[in-house]
Amino acid sequence: MFPSMRPDKRRYGSRYSTERPRNRQIAVFGSFCVGNMGNDESCRSMVRLLRQRHPDASVTAISRSTFGAEETLGIRMIRFTSPRVKHTRGISLYADRLGDFVRVLRIIDDFDEVVVPGTGILEPTRATIVGGDLLWHLYLAVACRIRRVPLSWFAVGGGASLPTLQRMAARTAARLTRYRSFRDPVTVQSLGFSNVESVVPDICFGAGTRAARPLVETKRVVAVAVFDYDPSTTPEFESYIEHMVEICRILERSGVRVAFFVGDSADVRLADEVRRRAGTTPTTAETIRPGSFDELVASLADCTVVVASRYHVLAAAAVASRPMIALAHASKDTALMEILDLDEFCVPISQTDPDHVCRLVHRAFENAASISGRLHGRMGELQEDVLAEFDRSRIGDGPVGRW
Repeated sequence: MFPSMRPDKRRYGSRYSTERPRNRQIAVFGSFCVGNMGNDESCRSMVRLLRQRHPDASVTAISRSTFGAEETLGIRMIRFTSPRVKHTRGISLYADRLGDFVRVLRIIDDFDEVVVPGTGILEPTRATIVGGDLLWHLYLAVACRIRRVPLSWFAVGGGASLPTLQRMAARTAARLTRYRSFRDPVTVQSLGFSNVESVVPDICFGAGTRAARPLVETKRVVAVAVFDYDPSTTPEFESYIEHMVEICRILERSGVRVAFFVGDSADVRLADEVRRRAGTTPTTAETIRPGSFDELVASLADCTVVVASRYHVLAAAAVASRPMIALAHASKDTALMEILDLDEFCVPISQTDPDHVCRLVHRAFENAASISGRLHGRMGELQEDVLAEFDRSRIGDGPVGRW
């Protein structure tokens, strides 16, 4: 389909020569270090898997940002986007995106394999250019095919539907992968693929019950994680804020302590606003801002029940084995609650009723020990599923300099 671009071994002799063996070079590609805790954890989880299964491999991240990469991910990171991408419009933006493709093409030539780990790469985005952020993944797929570098998608996520051009970009990129698996059946269906596609739990479950601690049933603390999402209308968002404020007030009046959490830097402003409008008390005087997924898991383990909408806050609650109420904003939240066998505690975010949510919280309190025990066992099963699929994917198993 694409012309052969096999490198000249006289020019790249030190890299491709069989006389000088080297470690396998693997790149992990995605939107990392942009303030999204879930994306960063997906990268870290893939790095853990690669180091467990292929300790001699060298792993590098490729992202559209490199801010705090060493501290956040602990590995080297390469930026593939133009630093002007946020400040350009019109023709200049198209030129920058074309420059992104050239940079990707050059960067991946230094690697033997590229992996896209988890994250919601197949979710619809506000497109400032045709194809949206998915255009970058199409660039990557085409560049990998041209350079003959194997590309794998592992447990990538999406939504129920994509705009036409974004869907075309996603389907084309998916078909150019050597291996692909998805986070839930809804993502598979949204792309129009068959049901034989591999479906695997979120990659963050691959590390198992990292910080699970025994539940203290007498403790009545609810972790509330508000979500600065983008609904179809402004009144809908205002209604969500009012409902979250009322939920906090009802819980505190019933003697429940409320602790505010954020799972993304985008949620900080909204969390502070809801906390202020709910009324400042000694227990709600501060918004807890964990720096990593593992820190979030450890912090949520100090609570009894979690109320959240952001996917990876719900995932962190599951890893901590804490009962949760999901105010689902997308199909991925619903799919996660089904996997965890907590369907009864899942409420569409657009239908959030404070009284109903508080009743679910008290039901979770009553059954906290049972739910916590089930989640603890389920985490072990999900870890086995992730590890089994990773082995089946044969990511990192190919020869060095595979062409």
